[in-house]
Amino acid sequence: MMGSALIAPQLKRHMVGSAFFRGTLPLESRAAFLSRAPFGSRASKSHAKTAANSDFNLDLSEYDRNDCKVTVTAGVGGTEAFDWCKMLGRMYRRFIQHYSPPDAWDIEKYGELPRALAYVEGSLVPGDKVGCRVIEFEVRGAYAFKLFKGEKGTHRLVRNSPYNAMRKRQTTFTSVQVVPVLSDGDSDVQRYHASRQVTDRDVTVETMRSGGKGGQNVNKVETAEFSVRVTHKKTGLSVRVQTERSQAQNREIAMRRISEMVDAHYKEQLHEKFNELRGEEVEPDWGRHMRSYILNPEQRFKDHRTDWETAEVHAVLDGDLMSVMLSYLDYCKKLE
Repeated sequence: MMGSALIAPQLKRHMVGSAFFRGTLPLESRAAFLSRAPFGSRASKSHAKTAANSDFNLDLSEYDRNDCKVTVTAGVGGTEAFDWCKMLGRMYRRFIQHYSPPDAWDIEKYGELPRALAYVEGSLVPGDKVGCRVIEFEVRGAYAFKLFKGEKGTHRLVRNSPYNAMRKRQTTFTSVQVVPVLSDGDSDVQRYHASRQVTDRDVTVETMRSGGKGGQNVNKVETAEFSVRVTHKKTGLSVRVQTERSQAQNREIAMRRISEMVDAHYKEQLHEKFNELRGEEVEPDWGRHMRSYILNPEQRFKDHRTDWETAEVHAVLDGDLMSVMLSYLDYCKKLE
């Protein structure tokens, strides 16, 4: 486990002088941001295990290279929550649109990072008067999921609300869900495509008497007294057909039906895998947050999983997320 006091020097080497956010934050501002970033660094493994993100035990590294889908959902807080949802959507959009990889990154230790990212707009559900209820978008680029998977969780905003007549301090929550976009190259999808193709080698075929004591047509191929049962060896799925007088026709129908059943079976498995990748639903509510963005009375950003903090919360909200994301990757590496 490595606290932010150890992370900070590495982040300075990674970020100062990089091309990230050209024209948005001047170099001296970014350098000052990084120099002031860590001012609380006593994170521990026990703290991490009780933090908001409950998916540490699910190994998603297989999907690190994938694109990802991000869903931002407003939680408790009414109009303030809708505005907070929109603010987070803007933060991610700016990060993606201005993204460039860090100049220094230990590839041997931490692996690859995206060379470029693309923002693909998805669905948007507007709030009642301002902001958004839900924002969906895709992040495209090799290793997009690796960089964004640490964003999953509940994000807390504390500020003097502009939507409160007394401008009282208000706490608001929004959830962020991040899942990899499965492609034909993923092992789960390849297994699905391979398994859904049913051939004669994948099944056993039985011909049986439909009923009665038989008769003069018992040994003939074309008879209404015989049915065909086809069983898929791997899944145990079985279907019996006796709708046609021809055994050949019954067999053809049975093979078509068993193929449909096997396809549905593996589709369900793929759906279950997708639900596994989603993990537990993120609840945007009290006591579940993994990040805090405090604007009043002080200004402070904190990731509660890593204890990484900075006073430059407005820089973070403007999309300066690279150092935050790198600290999370560094933190996860130390937990291995």
